[in-house]
Amino acid sequence: MKKHRVLLILTGAFLLYAGVFIYRSSFTAGGARYFALLDDAMISMRYARNLASGYGLVWNPGGERVEGITNPLWTVYMALWHLLPIPPRLMSLPIQVSGALLLAGTLALVYLLTLRFTRRRWAAWAAVVMTGWYAPLDTWALMGMEVGALVFLLALSVYLGLKAAEEERFSPWPYIWLLVGTLIRMDMAVPMLVTTAFWAWQDAPHRRQHLTWG
Repeated sequence: MKKHRVLLILTGAFLLYAGVFIYRSSFTAGGARYFALLDDAMISMRYARNLASGYGLVWNPGGERVEGITNPLWTVYMALWHLLPIPPRLMSLPIQVSGALLLAGTLALVYLLTLRFTRRRWAAWAAVVMTGWYAPLDTWALMGMEVGALVFLLALSVYLGLKAAEEERFSPWPYIWLLVGTLIRMDMAVPMLVTTAFWAWQDAPHRRQHLTWG
């Protein structure tokens, strides 16, 4: 625990920053506080609400079935929250908190990956700071976009792939998590193809398995 103390401090500082960010993005109306997401995320939330209400993935119940989302699994995740007795004005808050927790998990993975590559703790700390306080990433993740989940899954797949390579074995888990990412957003298929090509080239003894799973 002591050797990771700085990581814990940085992660705690990030979560505090994320909490302030989320609070500052909220607003009051009629004496009540409201939490909201970016416009694209709110579109997904509308589809999620209708799905949870039993109307399916539609923009308007009873209306034309318009394909208005590109993040199906993230929308399903949003729909799960709509099944709980959460007031509409607070419904965006658990999505924002989810983004903060996913980014915190990403920071831990960035730390571990940097240590594997450099063996220098100061470099790992710097990588955590540059990732955790990268404004575009924070804005997208903390305002309800699926980016936080995608970054976490991508970092996780890289970490698991490197761990398996160091142990000279094949692991399907990098591909499983990338597949989950593709279900969240379809353009995650690009990192999956790149990952497959890289490991098929680098890990010749397990090339067939990489090509099969990828």
